[in-house]
Amino acid sequence: MRALVTGGCGFIGRRVVRMLLREGLKVDVVDDLSTGSSDVLHELRAEGANAAIGCVAEYPARAIYDEIWHLASPASPDVFVSRWDAIVRANVVGLSRILQLCADERTRLFVASSSEIYGRSKSFSLQDKGVVDSLSVRGIYDESKRLSESIAANWWRARNQRSTAVLMRFFNTYGDDMPDDGRVINTFVRQARAGEALTVHGSGAQSRSFCHIDDLTRQIHALRAAVTSPTLLPVNLGTDQEITITQLAQLVAQTADRVFLPLPLIRNVPGREDDPYWRRPDLSATTVRLGADVMTPTVTLSDGIERALRC
Repeated sequence: MRALVTGGCGFIGRRVVRMLLREGLKVDVVDDLSTGSSDVLHELRAEGANAAIGCVAEYPARAIYDEIWHLASPASPDVFVSRWDAIVRANVVGLSRILQLCADERTRLFVASSSEIYGRSKSFSLQDKGVVDSLSVRGIYDESKRLSESIAANWWRARNQRSTAVLMRFFNTYGDDMPDDGRVINTFVRQARAGEALTVHGSGAQSRSFCHIDDLTRQIHALRAAVTSPTLLPVNLGTDQEITITQLAQLVAQTADRVFLPLPLIRNVPGREDDPYWRRPDLSATTVRLGADVMTPTVTLSDGIERALRC
């Protein structure tokens, strides 16, 4: 079997590539390295992947694939305006392009969606259709992820529902090898290691649910194994352990002090435009499908932050 992983040198993508290689698949990787690492590209080649630098929207028809993992897209709020065209090319044009490379009706498609498709909703259950403002600063990312889900769903219908399309709605993920691209834990860790104040945008009462990459990888592995028949499957992935940004800053400060870094101050700065007020996934359906053991975190937020600070 042959698989294609777009964005395969990225934070999540590299782990998917290694998972597929362990499962014995031949793996092609395409990544423009705008957020991925060239070092990772060379590592994946050494491990057996056929890794190439390129834009997914222009990916040539080199092979026909039994599995496609579409993970390519900038994801940091810092680039939603400056790289809006790259977001559209990855999530919309790129996905449409690679769907032409499916082997037959047995092809399994895994698409990296996002919690952002829910917009300003509160429940974040699979039945929640989301409340998104298309004209907001975040609209280009939110709507492109929603459109990628629609593309995958209609591709599945056009193939007489005999293929598999899994829409992986990732909630906030972090880890010690995540690039410092403006996301909150990365920023706090960098500031703490530099002896700077931790900058909390707005009141700090907005909440998030942070899942360590080790635990998300376990969920992805279990999800791939659990999907055994043709289906269209949206699924929430992450953790439902919620924390406010102020509480997160306090935890980073306490952990920095524990690992003998200077105790950082916490400073409030103006809020981000259209910043979501909460992010706590409903994982009930995912837990039924994958099991409570898979969905129970093995890396606490405190331990994950300590690992990042010591890195």
